[in-house]
Amino acid sequence: FKSLVTPEEFRRLQDFMHIDSVEALHSFTMFVEGLGVKKICDWWAHKEMSDWIVPCLVKSQSRILPEHWDSTPATTNTGEAQHHWTNTQTGIKLSLVEGIESARSVDWRVVEEVKSSMTTGILPNRNNEMSQRLASANPGLAT
Repeated sequence: FKSLVTPEEFRRLQDFMHIDSVEALHSFTMFVEGLGVKKICDWWAHKEMSDWIVPCLVKSQSRILPEHWDSTPATTNTGEAQHHWTNTQTGIKLSLVEGIESARSVDWRVVEEVKSSMTTGILPNRNNEMSQRLASANPGLAT
C-alpha cells in the first residue's frame, strides 16, 4: 500500500491495530473509504465483513481481557522457531511411525532436561554444546 498513499496515510493504515474505541474504528473506516483506493478499501472491507478478524487484531474491539491480550505474543515467531527446532531434532518427510518414534525420543530428552533443570536449578545453554562452540570458533566452516 505504501506506493498508493502518502507517508502520513500509510502510517495511519499501519497503526489500525491501536484503534482505541468504536468511534475511532468508525473514523478509520471513513478514512479508508475516503482514500478511494480500491485495493486498500477491499483490504479493510475484508476485515470488517468478518465477526472475528477485527477483534483478533484490535485490542479495543476484543473480548479478551486486556491483561491476557498484553501477555499474548503479537507474532507466531516463537511457534515457528519451535517448529524448526522440532524438525531439526526429528527430521522431515518421515513415515507416520518414524515421525512418532523420533518425536517420542525428543520428548523424552526434553522431559529429562526439564527434570534436571528443576532439580539443579541450572538451565541448559545450547551455546555450550560442542557443535555450537566449533561453529562459533570457525564461522566460515559453518556453511
